[in-house]
Amino acid sequence: MQNKWINEDDVKQVLFGSGIDGEFDLDELLEFADKLILFASFHIARTERAMCIDFVESLNTEVAKALRDKRGSL
Repeated sequence: MQNKWINEDDVKQVLFGSGIDGEFDLDELLEFADKLILFASFHIARTERAMCIDFVESLNTEVAKALRDKRGSL
């Protein structure tokens, strides 16, 4: 699986943390999917925020600094 937001180790971490083992039913699968989406969403938001600040910085360093100071880091 090739994904720029999460990797195989991330998926395993979420899977093992969800308590699902070998056999699972639909409810457990849906719970796992929800946890995986939450995990990925956090990483996507953090990456997109950094990309946005980098873009703003290429246009105006003072605005980028103010944005970075206002938003902080995740």
